[in-house]
Order: sequence, then structure tokens, then C-alpha cells
Amino acid sequence: MVREKAKYLYAHFKEPDGSCSVCSDLVVYYNNLNEVYRILIEHKNDDHNVDPVAEAILIALYALLIVVGILANLIVSFVVARRPQMHTARNLYIVNLTVSDMTLCLVCMPFTLVNILRRAWTLGIVLCKLVPALQGTNIMVSIGTITVIALDRYFTIVRGQDSATTRRRVIISIALVWFFSFLATLPVVFFQIIIFNLFKYYCQNDIVRLCCPNINSK
Repeated sequence: MVREKAKYLYAHFKEPDGSCSVCSDLVVYYNNLNEVYRILIEHKNDDHNVDPVAEAILIALYALLIVVGILANLIVSFVVARRPQMHTARNLYIVNLTVSDMTLCLVCMPFTLVNILRRAWTLGIVLCKLVPALQGTNIMVSIGTITVIALDRYFTIVRGQDSATTRRRVIISIALVWFFSFLATLPVVFFQIIIFNLFKYYCQNDIVRLCCPNINSK
């Protein structure tokens, strides 16, 4: 193949004295283009970029975390629901944590696993926007709920305001935690986009370009 290309280049680019100073450079350039094209095609057709053993281990670990996370939170919710003595206002915080954790296990972790294994986003623009937003929301809900529990313990122990913790106050606190968590992660819905690069689609945020549209022109 290389010899045929050399003959073709010599026939078209030879100089009057019979030499061809550019032929070798053109052959090298052509071979480099072929190599780049081959790598791009392999990248396009390679949907399984993870070693099979590592892929199996990763799937097993994610499956274990999802199952254990769901079962553990279901058990906590079941115990709270079945025991009348646990139907207290403060235990609503615990139930709220279980809801947040189960949502994270059911909604976010499976899609994250698919994205890791494929090293590309194949789930469409809607999930590209929703999954990161829900993941951020649930993480912030967990942090917010734990913060509210800590504040409740502080006012109860340090200031002796145990009677102030009513069911109504707890429900309002939980609602505010969810509201501000949704509000904080709302920009993700607008800034997450799908980009096409090297034959594959990727889900990522585009906050720099959207906030500063002239940044690439400088």
C-alpha cells in the first residue's frame, strides 16, 4: 500500500530532474491521517471502554449499594410507621432522610452507572437535565435535614425549648428544606446540555458559555 502511494505521488509530484522532494512528506502525512481516522473509528465503535472484569465489579458494587440503600431505608421507614411510640414530630426528619436517600438510590445511581460504563451520555436531553438536578437536590435535602436536626437538638438541649418542636414546625422545616434545595439546583436544569465530541454525546454543564457568551471570542 505504501509503495503504491509512493508511485502515485512520484508520478504526480516529480520534478523535471526526476526527483520528488515532497513525496516522502506526503506519504508520512497520509499515513498519519489514516492513523487518526482509524483511532476515531475505534473510538466511535467502542461502546465498552471499561475492562470487562472492572465493569463486572463496578456493576456489582453499584447494585449492592442500591439494594442495601433501599432496603435499609425501607426498614427504617417501616419501623417508624409500625410503632406508635415512634410517631413523633422529630422522627419526621428521619423519614425525610429515608425518602431522600431512596430517591438517590433509585433515580440517580443507575443513570450514573450507565454513564460511567459507556463514557458517554445515551439517555437524552431530558434525563441529562433531570438526573444531575435530582442528584443535587437529594444531596442538599440530606444536608439540610441533618442541619435542621442539629439545630433542633441545640435549641432543645442548650436552650430548653423542647416544647417548641411541634409536628407543624417540623413539616414546615422539611418543606423549606426541599424548596431551597430545588431552588439551589434549578440552574442545573438550564445549564446542562448535550455536546457532541469524537462521535459521542456527553452531558455536561455549559454555565461559562451561557453566562459569558463572548468568552470564547477573546
